[in-house]
Amino acid sequence: MYSKVLVATDGSECARRALESAIKMVKAPDGTLTIMHVLQLSPAVGFGKKLTEEIESLFLKDATAFLEDQKREVEARGVKTDTILVKGNPAQAILHAAEEMNADLIVIGSRGLGGVKGLFLGSVSNAVVHGSKIPVLVTK
Repeated sequence: MYSKVLVATDGSECARRALESAIKMVKAPDGTLTIMHVLQLSPAVGFGKKLTEEIESLFLKDATAFLEDQKREVEARGVKTDTILVKGNPAQAILHAAEEMNADLIVIGSRGLGGVKGLFLGSVSNAVVHGSKIPVLVTK
């Protein structure tokens, strides 16, 4: 059991299973599960700055609502929960957040919403496993 667990989610089925595993790994009642979502936004080329900002705002609103739903669901199961929402490179953001919060464990799905399904390990989970100084649990 761990006191500070960071679980990264993108809404995929693998991420859902990672969340379930993370819930089981948190040492209750004094442990904390931090649910993290990283928005990887690319500029909306040709749409202009104002429209790009509006699109980004919609993505942020959806991501915030998603994290709040996840938080409510986990807290209903008796686990203290925090959330993190950032923009940027997912693997780098996950590693940075884990270091900043002094996490005991990172939990991540083997594959997310992107990438080629034939790969054994997604690019984000692969980068987190290889870049982390703390234990990483990769779920399928």
